[in-house]
Amino acid sequence: MLTGQWGQAFDGRPSLEDQMAAIAQRFPQIQSVSHFAFAWQEPAWDRARQTCALPRP
Repeated sequence: MLTGQWGQAFDGRPSLEDQMAAIAQRFPQIQSVSHFAFAWQEPAWDRARQTCALPRP
């Protein structure tokens, strides 16, 4: 499970970009990651939706 925020560490966890990079490095066969946003529960937390492609070397 990935949790966090785009562009910054949150609650002791690395940024979502860093987590995605770690997945790509450890599991190169993974082509995409699905996500679930909690904006419907916490509208104030809703940040601009972003896409995050797995970084490839």
